[in-house]
Amino acid sequence: MCHATVMSADGTIVSEHRFPTNVKYLETVVLGLPEEAKFAIEAGTPTKKLFWHLKDMGRDVRMAHPVEVRRMMGTKKKTDREDSAFLANLLRMNALPEAYVPDPKADEDRQLLRYRKDLGKKTTVVKNQIHALLARVGFSTHLTDIFGKEGREMLRMLEMDRQQRYLLDCYLKQIDLLTSQIEDVERAIAKMAQDNPAARALVHIKGIDFYSALVILSEIGDITRFPSSKHLTSYAGLVPRIHQSGDVARTGRIHKEGPKLLRATMIQCANAAIRGPGRFQRFYKRLKKRKDRGKAIVAVARKMLATVFVLLTRGCDYVEIDEKNARRKLQRMDRIAKEIPDIDVEDSLENLSARSKEVLKGDDNYTYAG
Repeated sequence: MCHATVMSADGTIVSEHRFPTNVKYLETVVLGLPEEAKFAIEAGTPTKKLFWHLKDMGRDVRMAHPVEVRRMMGTKKKTDREDSAFLANLLRMNALPEAYVPDPKADEDRQLLRYRKDLGKKTTVVKNQIHALLARVGFSTHLTDIFGKEGREMLRMLEMDRQQRYLLDCYLKQIDLLTSQIEDVERAIAKMAQDNPAARALVHIKGIDFYSALVILSEIGDITRFPSSKHLTSYAGLVPRIHQSGDVARTGRIHKEGPKLLRATMIQCANAAIRGPGRFQRFYKRLKKRKDRGKAIVAVARKMLATVFVLLTRGCDYVEIDEKNARRKLQRMDRIAKEIPDIDVEDSLENLSARSKEVLKGDDNYTYAG
């Protein structure tokens, strides 16, 4: 449900409306207001559609930044009515903190990239469940990966009671399904990266592959909204908190505000970048002498994101390119994208649905023992 407060220029509440979060009901309220009326909407997943619908209607609409608004309210009490009136008052005083809203196409791409991340998390959960099950039955092996070809054959021949075998087979089928979904989604993502010059440029940075490049670009959005690299790294939550009073200034841990996926991706890229020789590895080794590993990795991630800012704003090439490594990443991207000719996102999703049904049928190759 939405709660709307109509407020005059002098702060008087003219009327209040409560209606379902639907554009049809929204129009009934909006059409009764003057053309010069301004709108403020609380940020949220269901309100994006309302935001763009008001934009299409030619209305002046702003998306309120939820964290900043909460700070300004200065109270733990939260009701729809009070929130609505507070947003209207901030808008009236031209003091509304605004949140960035990507266009619908960019938002769709962002959802696909986040879905790929979610599939990886689900796969990890299922694999951990399998490891726990094997630990309960006392299974041990010299293999480092029990989900490879040799490991799967070993699991197939493993003797256990019927209930445990049933659980193991269910877990393995879940992994098969998730793996097939990951492969199909990665084809769509690889095709997206192929058609994105900025993504192909970022791949030349050590530690960044085509998927990470697209995640970085989608989470950043319009790079021109950041005046400097410091603003970008702060947006990603990779800068430390600062407490200053008089001549004394103390820094703390990073504030971790902003897109979680962008921050996690940069940390992951930093861990990959320090494995090979280059400026990021040298920078990491210098920091490691006086900081713990976690702080050094965060500093590397911050430096990498600053490098991304320079590449995107100045349009220049990366100054330290490992041609062999960059070519390998681009070839892998092209190979994945060409596994299905002329693939696009819709083709991939249709193929994903077909393959999911095939996996769900199940190939009952697992024998029950006991």
